[in-house]
Amino acid sequence: MTGLLKNDIFGVASNLKVYALLVAVFGVGCMVSGSVTVLNLFCILTPSLLAAISISSLRLESDSRWPKYKLTLPVRRKDIVKGHYLNHLLWSMVGMMVVMVTMALTVLVHGNQFFYYGWRDAITLIVMGVIIAVFIGALVYPMYYYFGAMKAELILLVGTLGAVAIVRGLSLLINTLLGEEQISTITYVNSVGIILVVAFIGYALSYFVTCRIFAVKEY
Repeated sequence: MTGLLKNDIFGVASNLKVYALLVAVFGVGCMVSGSVTVLNLFCILTPSLLAAISISSLRLESDSRWPKYKLTLPVRRKDIVKGHYLNHLLWSMVGMMVVMVTMALTVLVHGNQFFYYGWRDAITLIVMGVIIAVFIGALVYPMYYYFGAMKAELILLVGTLGAVAIVRGLSLLINTLLGEEQISTITYVNSVGIILVVAFIGYALSYFVTCRIFAVKEY
């Protein structure tokens, strides 16, 4: 299991250069421009972008014999799936750390002109980026194992759009239930926490679905 996870991590790291350059340019743009819109986009997109590398690396891996070779190793199929899911979470967390550092540097340079409600806005941006990345993984991996690597790009697009739609829908539902009046900080944080919990529950359920799909898959 550890060996499989290391292989997944190294597989992503070997394809990281272009993505890292893109994230770096995007981050410098935040610090230089001081634009609220640019910072918001950076915070939301970066975890998903880095997490997407772990999915893209599966497409590249499928061009080699490694996927079939793994099946001959003394590991269970669910451990192979587990490695992908843990790898996805790891790169989502890396994206979150990049967001936190970039956000801190941007505020240090331009002052706190970005967060009307203070720290809760900052936490929301950080957490929402991770939530979208988690939902992307929850949607993409079952489809990837069901439809195969040849449709990986389309699957990633559908998963990304689906994740954004789910987060948007949950946000609208919570806002509707809470009403139009200004909510307290505790209620707001609890609302974000609910969406985070739903995301991880969905991610866990997705893992079991993917294990089931992979268990009956023939190569």
